[in-house]
Amino acid sequence: MLLLAAERLGAEPARTLMVGDTDNDILAARRAGMPVCAVTYGYAPKSVLLALRPDYVIDSPLELLEVLGVPSESKIASAAAK
Repeated sequence: MLLLAAERLGAEPARTLMVGDTDNDILAARRAGMPVCAVTYGYAPKSVLLALRPDYVIDSPLELLEVLGVPSESKIASAAAK
């Protein structure tokens, strides 16, 4: 399913981030050759997710911006003040 979605979007699996909240999400991303970001505010306990060693782990949706390299509003404001 992940590979099909990437193909239809014209995305390279190795450059497509899978974001998920279960062990199955992490395992599917690994099988598809995709980096994976586990979210701890979803279904599976954090300990289960950490045991699978995802590439990234976030505790809130806003943290995904940092994973993606998008500057947060506070960083933008701080840079503008300089």
